[in-house]
Amino acid sequence: MGKLKEPFVVQGVREYLKRVERHLPLEWVQLPETKGLNASSSRDDSTRRILKALGERDFVVLLDERGAMMDSPAFSRWFYSRLEDVSGKIVFVVGGAYGVGQDLRRRADALLSLSPMTLTHELALLFVAEQLYRAVMIRLGTSYHH
Repeated sequence: MGKLKEPFVVQGVREYLKRVERHLPLEWVQLPETKGLNASSSRDDSTRRILKALGERDFVVLLDERGAMMDSPAFSRWFYSRLEDVSGKIVFVVGGAYGVGQDLRRRADALLSLSPMTLTHELALLFVAEQLYRAVMIRLGTSYHH
């Protein structure tokens, strides 16, 4: 959700996703946030628009500080087991600056925490892009992870 403002984040996300695309099909979708809304209205609007963009068969992974935490090797195993089991797409959702509503939490098939610390939505996207690339490299047995 929302436009990425920090150039270093945009560059990093593009670089990691380009690396992942060499091994897995990938699509990055940014939904613009509606301007001029208060926090509650912005969260509700973001939730509604994210839900509308999801496919019925998508496996939705909501990045949320209340989600499961795992190290990189465990994430790689978890991610690849989902790839084998899921009939639709795996969709990682990074909410907007004000978070997401309960309807999206209920729709999510998994909640994943990237850190017990609060991250901006921009840094969360960069973090998950790098971890997806790391998951691929772990699966391939490369030295990137070490």
